[in-house]
Amino acid sequence: MIGPCRPPQFQVMTYNVRRSVPPHFYQEWFSLKKQWWRRRRMISALVARELPDILCLQEARSRQVSSLLKAFPDFDVAAHPRSSQRNDETVAVLWDRRRYRLVWYRHRWLSDRPESVGSRSWGNRLPRMVTVVRLCERSGGGEFLLANTHLDNRSIKSRHESARVLADIAADADCPVVVTGDFNHGQVSKTHGIVTSGVLEDAWDVAEERLTPEWKTFNSWEREPTMEGSRIDWIAVTSDVRVEAIAINTDVEGQCPPSDHWPVQARLVLGR
Repeated sequence: MIGPCRPPQFQVMTYNVRRSVPPHFYQEWFSLKKQWWRRRRMISALVARELPDILCLQEARSRQVSSLLKAFPDFDVAAHPRSSQRNDETVAVLWDRRRYRLVWYRHRWLSDRPESVGSRSWGNRLPRMVTVVRLCERSGGGEFLLANTHLDNRSIKSRHESARVLADIAADADCPVVVTGDFNHGQVSKTHGIVTSGVLEDAWDVAEERLTPEWKTFNSWEREPTMEGSRIDWIAVTSDVRVEAIAINTDVEGQCPPSDHWPVQARLVLGR
């Protein structure tokens, strides 16, 4: 698809890996083939094939993040459960420590109390958050900001307010910015318009090369990709990030996809 990159290029992958659930769920509605212990092998194999420099996850519970770190020991991570429950979902950011040095990271809750763990304000039943990391290229290629998020699936108001927070994060930055996530709204939506109304651009729109069709990224566990739906998983960048190539990875090994979302990948270069 995109594959390993050499400096100054780097690959970012955003991937909603679908949260793991307790065993009794399998008997009720979640088939055995969708158990995390089965799917993690497929996800690890996909990541190993593509070798992203930065892997941004959504819905990943703490134990899922830990299992991926075991598979990729050269990765460091910034992650925090969205609530006070230790194994709750995260919007983890993983990066290859051989290439990047962490400058700082920050977890912010998408609410009127952004520093309060598990806070909710805008109609979302569940807490939503953004994890922001500032990374420095060890070879001297400069610093950039990466923000990873998962917006609410029910509250339109929450998505719109959260989109404004993301736009403000990018506007306030003094370096290039990459924003990734499951936005639960497609490329023709007010949420998309708010995110891209300032300094951010949709990487799909500005990419020099699109390696795949613009598939619907929520796949509902179907093996075959479809154009009938929205690309709700995006990557956005500021104008000082060049998007050389972008793709939606629909590779499947086995009877079902590794997750109910397809990952989105981009090959980027700082500077245009």
